[in-house]
Amino acid sequence: MNKQLFRKSMTSFAVAGTMLFSAAAPAFAADTTTKDPLKPTFKKVVDVQDVDTYQPAETFKFTVKGVDPTENETRNGMKVSTGTGTITAKDVTTDTTKNGDQTYTSAFDLSQLTFTQPGIYKYEVKETSGTNKDMTYDVATRYLYVFVKRENGNVKVYDSELVQDATKSDTFTNKYGVDNEFKDLTIKKEVTGVMGDTQKDWNFDLTLTSGSGRSTYVVKQGNETKTLTSGQTYEFTLKSGESIKVENLSTTDTYTVTEDESGQDNYVTTGEVKEAKNMADEDVTETITNKRDEVTPTGIMMMYGPYALMVALAGALGLFVAKKHRAEEE
Repeated sequence: MNKQLFRKSMTSFAVAGTMLFSAAAPAFAADTTTKDPLKPTFKKVVDVQDVDTYQPAETFKFTVKGVDPTENETRNGMKVSTGTGTITAKDVTTDTTKNGDQTYTSAFDLSQLTFTQPGIYKYEVKETSGTNKDMTYDVATRYLYVFVKRENGNVKVYDSELVQDATKSDTFTNKYGVDNEFKDLTIKKEVTGVMGDTQKDWNFDLTLTSGSGRSTYVVKQGNETKTLTSGQTYEFTLKSGESIKVENLSTTDTYTVTEDESGQDNYVTTGEVKEAKNMADEDVTETITNKRDEVTPTGIMMMYGPYALMVALAGALGLFVAKKHRAEEE
């Protein structure tokens, strides 16, 4: 064979082989990610009001039970049978360190199922509603259809699908503070009176306690964004006219806010929240005011007060002696 022709032939084979491998590679990769038919997954989505809302502490549970099909119900052209045996679903626990919408993955456990005949078996799936007043739970009923076949003399599960309203759906969605909209709490400082110092830094303690299992809140002060932890004291400073804002509070949340210098240096302090107060169903501004009016100078009184008192006493004594002398003369 001509050497040049041989080289061309080998090059052609190499190109063809590369193209064939490229075409087969995706199929091979897909095969390596085949899902376990006994552990079908589903998703739990927790939507929150906005990115400044942290996930609440919540554990979502699910119930699964076999149910009868509707009359003459079919799936994929095959008659549906009543589900038997036990299926469990793994609980979903939220991550309270994350803010914004989050998607969690869980799975059903079909490993305890046993069948004697191939077919399609029907199960009812429901999320168990919790007690969080700020959470809108997913109360929709779904159905899990389990597909069973005979293979090598054995009857085994080979597939399944989760359905809602006759449409395949593998996602449970809950809303936190979306339907029951959260509100903002603003703490503002004001200094008034002709002797008030408007440039002084005033120190405050804020304690916010969540009533719905949230551990973290976003605080904004000027151009800074920080976080505070539920149940722990958050310390901050403000000048007159400045403020901080704590975002997305629930009516189940409570708060206190006090000033370290309250009532000091002849100031009258008002507006502190010393007893735990529930957040209102609207944006709230708590203004803490320090007022100091004109102060009467007391230095002269302190310096000459003792002498003035002695003069007054001497005068009184003199008047008493004079009156007594006149009385004796009469």
